[in-house]
Amino acid sequence: KKKHMTKSTGSSGINAEYGGFNNMSYYNGEGSIFLKHRTLLTDFLMRFLTVNHTGVNIEALGVLGNLSQHWDVVQMLVDNKHFLTLATTHLEGDNANLVYKACGVLVNVTRTAEFHQHLPDKLISSCVSVLKDVGTSDVELTTVTLYLLWNILSLKVLKASDEERDTLVDVLTTHLETAEDGEVWVGQVHPPTKNLLNLLSHPDSQYEHL
Repeated sequence: KKKHMTKSTGSSGINAEYGGFNNMSYYNGEGSIFLKHRTLLTDFLMRFLTVNHTGVNIEALGVLGNLSQHWDVVQMLVDNKHFLTLATTHLEGDNANLVYKACGVLVNVTRTAEFHQHLPDKLISSCVSVLKDVGTSDVELTTVTLYLLWNILSLKVLKASDEERDTLVDVLTTHLETAEDGEVWVGQVHPPTKNLLNLLSHPDSQYEHL
């Protein structure tokens, strides 16, 4: 049964404050305060993820998504005993924005094979559930989830069970048969879908992350 995903973010005041912080983190070029103090900020933001507030969690993950483009930040996230489990748990939520932000951080974490041994066992099934729940309603969330699955499965440290594989093949096949959003769906979703189906059909081949 599919869950109904919302895109609400909670308190507008809190979101405006942290949303500004998130937007500023995009400007993390050489010499920026976010780049210079990224490890301090990462530690600070991981603490905010323990707060039971959807809006705060969304904005904190948004900033971490930007900062985790740097290897030392990813190392901090992986070294934290709870972060990967918490991020994976967010994939099981019913807020599309929160799931999207969590996927974005995990895409950066999974680009390097050495970190895969720390990934929660349920991460693949959580990603498959996201694809099933979203269906064709959210192109961006579907796309980032496909990239996350590619990084996980192509590096072959965490492997899908037979049931996960069969379910994923069914979902991906449906995606290829769908073109209801026209060029956007076909342009963004079909390429990674085809790559994943090819990977699942030829598991012994060597691939690189996307």
